Amino acid sequence: MFRLRTAVRRITFADVHRLACYLVEEPGPEAHAAQVKSFSVWPLHYDNDRWYLTINAVNDSEQWDRRINDRLAKTPHLGPDIPLVEPRLHVARVSFSEIAKQSPRTRQRVTFVSPTTFSRNGRSYALPDPVLIHRQLARKWNLFAPPELKWSDETVEQLCQTVVLESANIEASRLPNLGSRVGFVGSAEFRTEHTSAAIFSSLWHFATFCGVGSLTTQGLGAVQLPIDERSVRTK
Repeated sequence: MFRLRTAVRRITFADVHRLACYLVEEPGPEAHAAQVKSFSVWPLHYDNDRWYLTINAVNDSEQWDRRINDRLAKTPHLGPDIPLVEPRLHVARVSFSEIAKQSPRTRQRVTFVSPTTFSRNGRSYALPDPVLIHRQLARKWNLFAPPELKWSDETVEQLCQTVVLESANIEASRLPNLGSRVGFVGSAEFRTEHTSAAIFSSLWHFATFCGVGSLTTQGLGAVQLPIDERSVRTK
């Protein structure tokens, strides 16, 4: 969390992305050029005279804590004209193994709390497509999860063949500062069969950390589950 000067210009998605990359990425062009990032960012939140930036690391490494604290000590900013005032780090941690142990479920209600968008055939796609969402979540899970917790191609395909969008209440609009992209917010409920209940539950808990869709390192694609289903332990 941090404070800003009383008068600042409009903060953009790109500002948030640059700050997050500075705080968590390893030095060098390789990390910056990676197409799939090992972290996601939630939208800036203002409360009681402070701004809160939530960065989720989709791995179990504790090196991130040290790296962020080191860089917070070097006057980070949201642009050359917006330095952070009194930045502090608070850590909430959950492991892949804990996410994988979630109780299996065949229905999931989800709230898309920040604009969510996909890139499909080179065009912006702003619909909660059940196959697209679950296939993307499974791909990211298998990219960063420990080998013993990766899902097989057969398990992922079975989920994609059975998952459906049960209901949706969304609103789509053009995203400022992101060209022609369109994103949606709102809620949706997905359903699958009992044979896919384990991966279905794990992937949606994982989604609350990694985000859904494109540009999740800029604050897009943030999702929440009902309060009684969330599982984060604070250290």
